[in-house]
Amino acid sequence: MKMACSLSNDFGSSARTSIVSTFQKWFHSNEIISRGCFELGDKQGEIEFLWIDAMTMEHPFQTIFSVGLSNKSMEPIGSASAFNRIELIMHLPLSWPASGKRLQLSEYHWPEEWLRTLARSVLDGSIPLPGTHVIISNDEPPVPLGPGTEQTCLLLIADFYQCFPIETSEGQKIHFYHVVPLYTEERDFEKANGMQPLLEAMAAKGLESLVVRPDRERFVN
Repeated sequence: MKMACSLSNDFGSSARTSIVSTFQKWFHSNEIISRGCFELGDKQGEIEFLWIDAMTMEHPFQTIFSVGLSNKSMEPIGSASAFNRIELIMHLPLSWPASGKRLQLSEYHWPEEWLRTLARSVLDGSIPLPGTHVIISNDEPPVPLGPGTEQTCLLLIADFYQCFPIETSEGQKIHFYHVVPLYTEERDFEKANGMQPLLEAMAAKGLESLVVRPDRERFVN
């Protein structure tokens, strides 16, 4: 296991241990690769992204996930007080470069850049979490999230597809938000019909619906 940095406070250390061991269990992999830490600014601390692959699963993919975002307890919004500690997850194809110069190419680097942007935006309150789900548009009208894709929005959905909340040794629950790129048409479909029909369309694709595919077919027509 390769780790680049550690969290000094007691909750952070306990949460890190719980998150890493849980992901190893979920994705049947022993090796965790650190993507490094970065400062969140305004004394918000730091966050680390870790990389794991799931080659033994029925649908192999790589997963990048945050550790450290849950160190800060979020202010409750409405009735969503249970979602006060969160982390982010994004699935990438097994063919996606995990390191080296290819990963730094703009057509491969934008998912990780968006995860960093989302982490900062969640902490500064510009993204309305906690809550079960939210769709974030890249500008209005929406523009592509990065080169090589027509996807323009990001769906953040909590505790989805067997990624359940975990409890640390202090009794704190951490919830996980999958981050899924969407097309503008899918965002508009959700606006018109609600989240449930969109999730049903995604469920028809199974776990594959959560994997970043820059040129995938639309979930809805």
